[in-house]
Amino acid sequence: MIPYKNIDSFIYHRRDVWTQFETLTNKRNLTFDESIQFGEFYQQIVEDLSISQTHFEDTKIRAYLNTLILRAGCKMYKRDKSPFSKVLFFFTNKLPDSIHFFFHEFLFSILLFLIIVIIGFSIISKTPEYAELLLSGAMYDQAMIDLENLSSFKNFDSIPSDQRSQMSLYIWLNNTKVSLLAFVLGITAGVGTIFILCFNSMMITGLAVIYYLNGHFLDFFSTIMIHGSLELPAIFLASASGLSIGKAMIFPGKQSKSENIKKTVSKAFTLLIGIIILLLIAALIEGLITTRKPDISIRFIIAAINILCLLSYFVYSLKNRLIKN
Repeated sequence: MIPYKNIDSFIYHRRDVWTQFETLTNKRNLTFDESIQFGEFYQQIVEDLSISQTHFEDTKIRAYLNTLILRAGCKMYKRDKSPFSKVLFFFTNKLPDSIHFFFHEFLFSILLFLIIVIIGFSIISKTPEYAELLLSGAMYDQAMIDLENLSSFKNFDSIPSDQRSQMSLYIWLNNTKVSLLAFVLGITAGVGTIFILCFNSMMITGLAVIYYLNGHFLDFFSTIMIHGSLELPAIFLASASGLSIGKAMIFPGKQSKSENIKKTVSKAFTLLIGIIILLLIAALIEGLITTRKPDISIRFIIAAINILCLLSYFVYSLKNRLIKN
């Protein structure tokens, strides 16, 4: 049921939005607030066009709304010399499109990670020796330093700065390396991507088990999740890119293999920019916040804020794509 009795009521209630949007499309440059308003009006006018096509027969209104949308499209996709406009377009259009393009592979990466973590935790907790085999020597040594300090100082917060290990830094470096490898190994038809994702999942699980068996799991988990809440999604997105490249190599679909690979790689490099940005933000958090060892409740709050921000952006990406469709 639509809130308009007839075409006149529809025009009366929506005319102001159309007029304002037309004014914005005629402007050469938009301010930040106008750019946000432009995007909101664009979505509303797309919805108005859908309503007019479904419920009214007035072809003039349809033609007018189609013209507005066409002009808006020309404005959005034309070459703009403003760096800010390019950045805004990237984050509101190109990156959301790429996230949507790889969304199923992204969900698969998360599911595979969770399965490996659950299986790995049950196995390694019964045979802790496996943890040492999975971890690199440096990372295992850092874990042992942490546990020695924790046995003396009870929790991370109370360990003096000069005695704290660099475990959090090691984890950030590892996750960054894994993200880039998961992306690049898509050229192995996705096999290398799956391997690196599974191995990293087991390694993180092995590290978690060490702290769990020594009674310091919450301290460990809350500390790494300050920046890990951004790094893990970066790994999943990189894995999704790698898997999609692999899929394009094996199952090209209706397009030729070269065209499908070219399209997938183009989307993947757009997503890679987003991945690098996530890793850089995680690095800032590692350097500015994690090293200060905030209280455990603060750590969880920071991690929760990171996750909520990412979820909001993912929802926006899906909504943006649905509206375009």
